[in-house]
Amino acid sequence: TGELDHPNIVPIFEVGDCDGQHYFTMALVEGESLARRLGNGPLPASDAAEIIRDVALAVQFAHEGGIVHRDLKPANVLFDTSGRVRVTDFGLAKCQADGTGLTHTGQVLGTPSFMSPEQVSGDPERIGAATDVYALGATLYALIGGRPPFQAASTLDTLRQVLEKEPVPPRELDATIPRDLNTITLKCLEKNPQQRYESARASADDLGRFLRHEPIEAVPPSAMDRFRKFARRNKGSLLAAAIVVLALIGGTAVSLVQGIRATHAETKATANARQATEISGFLVNLLASTDPSKSGRDTTVAQVLDRGAKELDKKFDDDPLTKAALLHAIGSSYRSMSRQPEARPMLKQAIEIRRRELGPEHPDTLASMASLVLSLHYDEALPLGEETLALRKKVLGPDHPDTLGSMGDLGHVYFCAGRYEEAVSTLEETVERQKAALGRDHLETLGTMVNLAGVYAMQGHPERLAALDKEVLSSPTAKQHPDDPTFLAASRDIATVYWSGNRKDEARAIWEEILPRQRARWGSEHPMTLLTVGKLAMEYRRIGRHKDAIALSEELYKAKKAKYGQADNETLDALLELIKTYQTAGRLEDAIVQLNGLLETQPDNKEAAKIRAQILKRIAKQKQSGDDANSGIKQTTVKTAPATD
Repeated sequence: TGELDHPNIVPIFEVGDCDGQHYFTMALVEGESLARRLGNGPLPASDAAEIIRDVALAVQFAHEGGIVHRDLKPANVLFDTSGRVRVTDFGLAKCQADGTGLTHTGQVLGTPSFMSPEQVSGDPERIGAATDVYALGATLYALIGGRPPFQAASTLDTLRQVLEKEPVPPRELDATIPRDLNTITLKCLEKNPQQRYESARASADDLGRFLRHEPIEAVPPSAMDRFRKFARRNKGSLLAAAIVVLALIGGTAVSLVQGIRATHAETKATANARQATEISGFLVNLLASTDPSKSGRDTTVAQVLDRGAKELDKKFDDDPLTKAALLHAIGSSYRSMSRQPEARPMLKQAIEIRRRELGPEHPDTLASMASLVLSLHYDEALPLGEETLALRKKVLGPDHPDTLGSMGDLGHVYFCAGRYEEAVSTLEETVERQKAALGRDHLETLGTMVNLAGVYAMQGHPERLAALDKEVLSSPTAKQHPDDPTFLAASRDIATVYWSGNRKDEARAIWEEILPRQRARWGSEHPMTLLTVGKLAMEYRRIGRHKDAIALSEELYKAKKAKYGQADNETLDALLELIKTYQTAGRLEDAIVQLNGLLETQPDNKEAAKIRAQILKRIAKQKQSGDDANSGIKQTTVKTAPATD
């Protein structure tokens, strides 16, 4: 490598041996590393593309000299004082010209998160220029995605992911990443070296086209390509088939897609290609039936799920694992939409089938148990949550992401049950383990921190809630995804603390800022959206913005009535708040109409009766004042009439 003379490569001046100690000397580069720059968060797409283009050209020069780097990563890319990219540390470099190198068969050299599959397999014959092309893609992935393509709790798990898993497309981490840059990155990261760019120069050329806003040569994989790739790596490819089918259909099935993806992330596929065909056919028929050109109207996600649940009840009795996979996916989607009554029976049926067919400790069974925990009332959720956590620790290990997810879920259940001390200890342990295993800025870590902040508030420590939620909102992940539910919840909780601490103007400003984002993210009828609607309605009533208060109170009551029915306590609470808003705004007749209707169905409602009495008294007083005023006017008129004549 001392023979490499290129402006983007740090030169090596001398290699030698001094008293048995090997050494080499290289040029001093006074500047920061790419790893340090990445510590401030993901880079803009154009900056990342320009850096990797320059690195690729330097690597191409090395390849033309018969040198493969084998350890490209952000830490081995430096910037000099002029800002020029410099590739360094050819410590693992392999000379292809004479076939020599440091690697023996079975020996693994490199940095796990940036290693190619052929490096992980330890086969020196397969390591070549394509190995560095893969590392270019892994480094580009880290620059735009904020993390490497593969990163697990242990080195062994990371290496296993490199061999067995496909990287999450960068655009799924951040939808603002340009599609072409997403395609270039994934092209570099192909498992098969022959499917990557043919050379580092070819990847640099495509990055140049991207920077010049020209069409790139790499083509994103088709849906069928993605299906074949997934099916090849999973004997049970039913989940992949579902993902592909739903991705082709489009936005009306987003929640179902997420449910199926979550199933894949939590479990190992266990069915065969026949099951993939079965599930594909089911989903295609289901989603095709929602075609607006046939039905004459748009179809909501909820309607798709309802239709799927109804159809599924009559299918796949002779193929229980396929049925269980769909039950889990649809049930989990119901749960994410806060439709717990629909979610529970489907998840329970999925658990029953998987326990019978796969066993009580199979990861698929545990995945359905974990989803059900969040669908139950806390008295049922507690024993199931504790059982699921114990089994996941046993089967997956204490620091597996799924185990940590169950630990955080159990902490949340403790919180709902009012067992705050256990909630705090469980969530604090979860946060520390997630920071170590996933990273401080990982979405799962930040979500657990938000839940922990909520428990702090219930313990009477609102200042700890505000501090923790502010830490969450200051993370690079929050800045990239401000509308993620985790960060919307953190903002909402800070507003609640401000309002309780008599900083009501600041609280109102936050609620006003997040409400349109909640509507856009979840829709106007989602429980989290309605919670903010209720908070703002009460605040507007307090400061005398009667028109706004009435509009929000009426919206809240209408939504609760449609969702839960007139007799539900949540609907009645919303109705009472609407009545109070009418009362404060002086619309007493509207308030009486609503009260009369409420008392007809609930004659023993003491609060409603009390409010009605207050309003009737106020109306009577106003009427008396009006009568007295009219009487006075009449008397004055009679008395002064002669003078007028």
